[in-house]
Parts: sequence; C-alpha cells; structure tokens
Amino acid sequence: PTGISHDNFGNLYVCDSGNHCIRKIGSNLHVSTIAGEPKLGYQDSAPNQLALFRSPHGITIDSLTDCIYVADEYNHCIRKITSNGQVITFAGKNLQGFADGNCQNAQFTYPRSITIEETSGCLLVCDRGNHRIRRISTDGTVTTIAGKTNAGFADGNFNEAKFHFPSGIVTDAYTGNIFV
Repeated sequence: PTGISHDNFGNLYVCDSGNHCIRKIGSNLHVSTIAGEPKLGYQDSAPNQLALFRSPHGITIDSLTDCIYVADEYNHCIRKITSNGQVITFAGKNLQGFADGNCQNAQFTYPRSITIEETSGCLLVCDRGNHRIRRISTDGTVTTIAGKTNAGFADGNFNEAKFHFPSGIVTDAYTGNIFV
C-alpha cells in the first residue's frame, strides 16, 4: 500500500498499488475493495465492467462531494471515484507527457501524490516525472504552480523553483501553505 486518506466517518482508503486497486478499511476494521481488481490495466468502470488501475499511488477525498481522487501513476492520469462507485478518468490520458489545459487535454508523467485544498476545492498533484506541482481547479483547468521539466534543486518563486521527482504533498488548512 502506498497512499492513504480518510473520510469524516472514520473510514480509511488505501491505494493497494501492488494489487492495482483501492481498498477501504471501515471504522469496524473490515477491509473491502471499492475499485479495481488485482490485475493491472486501464479502464473506467461501466455497467458490468470493473475499473482497472496500474499502480495507484496517491489518494484524497473531497469531503463536500464524497468523491475520491486517485493518482494512477503508471496510467499517467487522475481518476475519480464518484460517491456511487463509478470510476472515471478525471484528468490526463493513459499517455505520459506534459500539457496544461483542460482536464481532457492535460498530460501527466507518473503522478504520484494528490491532495485537496480544503479552502478552494482544488486538487494538487505531484507530477513526479515532470518534476512539477500541478493544480486542478474546480472548473477543470490543469496548471503548473511550481517546478520545471528538468529536474533540479532551487528555491524561489513558482517559475524558478525546481524539484527532483516530487513524491508527496500536503496542505496546511489554516495557512494555505503547500508542503512538498
């Protein structure tokens, strides 16, 4: 397991990356699979068809909508599990690359970690292979907020800072600071 998040009811949600699925550990400590199955692939859910993941790594929950967002690292995209259990590709494609823009046209390379900014509802993603931090706004626009394509180490403004395979991200709900 690589990523973990929780809801407001004491349930834990885990990226079981080696088994390519998302698991729930209920407040009663019962473990169940909520999306995916133990085989790698890329497939959104459909009637009579299970979703497939390829090494999901990061997970976060939008407490306002009860939707779960997953950084599906080796499928190079962000997946959304709706409150009724449907899995859709939310941002990116099953194709590595780099592109800002709307969710359907954006591209990621090994997105590793994801969190939600509670104050804005925007998602923040460690785009590991592109050495960047990306924001997905509530209107579905993906933008780079820090980092450059070439790996390195540099502090500075968003257009000067450099990362080398950023792998974890959290926010401070009180100050709005982002920690990578």
